[in-house]
Amino acid sequence: YGMKYGKDLGMGYSAFLTCSSACLLTTSVLLFCYAFSARTYNSVRPSLFEVVFNFVSSGLYLAASTLLATSVYFNLYYFYKTIPGFSAYPAMTAVYVLGYIVGIVHGVDGCMALKFMRAQR
Repeated sequence: YGMKYGKDLGMGYSAFLTCSSACLLTTSVLLFCYAFSARTYNSVRPSLFEVVFNFVSSGLYLAASTLLATSVYFNLYYFYKTIPGFSAYPAMTAVYVLGYIVGIVHGVDGCMALKFMRAQR
């Protein structure tokens, strides 16, 4: 849905795609490393990197979701109300709602990582 209306959604759509792909890549690498190396888990998990990564990811997801929500409302809501069966608006609404959820999850994980880091020192 988004690719067809990407030009209309502007920077909100591009920011959300960039944020989600960057965070997904970093999270996947960390998960892979944690799954196969206990030493990596024990050295990276209580580090400042884990805390900063999660708080930055949370902020980026929340900001990108807000930007996308604004773009979707201003550019697609009119079509949703006037064209019967226009399904891009509900789909893109689900995208930014899930972005808010992921942002909150990263924020909670950042708090847990900070608590874990302080307990290890």
